[in-house]
Amino acid sequence: MPIDYFANTLTIQHGTENDFSLSEKQLAIWLCDGSNADLQALNLKQILHPDEHCILAQRKKQQAQQEYCISRMIIKRVLVSTFGANATEFASRFDAEQGQLQLWHHDQLLPVSVSLSHSNGFVAVAMSLGNHAFGLDLERTNKPRAFLKLAKHFYHPDEVALIEQSAANEQQAACFYRIWTLKEALAKTLKKPIAQLLRPNVFELIQSNQLHSQSTQINQFDLSLICASPLEFKHIQASTLNEKSLSIN
Repeated sequence: MPIDYFANTLTIQHGTENDFSLSEKQLAIWLCDGSNADLQALNLKQILHPDEHCILAQRKKQQAQQEYCISRMIIKRVLVSTFGANATEFASRFDAEQGQLQLWHHDQLLPVSVSLSHSNGFVAVAMSLGNHAFGLDLERTNKPRAFLKLAKHFYHPDEVALIEQSAANEQQAACFYRIWTLKEALAKTLKKPIAQLLRPNVFELIQSNQLHSQSTQINQFDLSLICASPLEFKHIQASTLNEKSLSIN
């Protein structure tokens, strides 16, 4: 039933600075508010790979720079804790042909799956050992928008009907964004452009592809995770962090 997808079933726990290593059959999520991150104070030379410095230089807006740095700092903390070596020896590279972010140690592709999302400076990163299909999406829900107008233009009629059933504007926003984060997470899981998944019914697609989803709301953000294996949902570890807790020695 579609109503099941609106339950906040993804548990967010407050982790510690030691919660960065991955273990078998575990899918971990890290959340960080990087909107106030001072990039000048971060020792990026000891964190980013030379390729990543080049990508960062292409980010012109401060928020985009903050989100990129915070997401890579989380990834590097996990890789250093899991595999050892220096943070700068690891590189994150987006493979356009595969439609996914890949993690490398020198010339070796690491057996790690990753999905990340960011919105208004808030960053979410999901990682697991092995080759797993999953997608994560994060969206801020308090943006003033014409939700019904947008839904009628992009969404499936059944999805529009669900939004119309919500009387209050806040409820319509929550419904609109939950559908949106599910669509984005699904697109990342299936490695398809989001444009191909806007009009179809997202609930039917999740079921027909035998996928599993969990979602939650946190700090005026909606977060959805979709995964091909239900076993990984038994090992979710979510942590809320700040940029100071991501420093790498």
